[in-house]
Amino acid sequence: MQHELQDILDERFGELREAIAAWSKETIAVARPFFPRNSSESTELNLMIVRTIFSKWSIEILTVLSTLKPIGFEGLRKSLKGVSSRVLSKKLKGCNTR
Repeated sequence: MQHELQDILDERFGELREAIAAWSKETIAVARPFFPRNSSESTELNLMIVRTIFSKWSIEILTVLSTLKPIGFEGLRKSLKGVSSRVLSKKLKGCNTR
């Protein structure tokens, strides 16, 4: 049973890895015109991206969105036990605008 679960999790995380890789390539293509010309601006851009992706609840949100069928806002909130509607809305808006 545990071996079966491990296989399922390995498969799901493999799918997540592929989805994130595709998203990353698309994001680079979209952002390319805005790439900074010098290293200090580049560092700031990289920090902004890292802060967005690794801030509280971001990984959880991305994981749920990539592993479940379309579930809507309330379904997403219920899947993320402990997050308030206000925080989830703010996080989704922040990811959308960045």
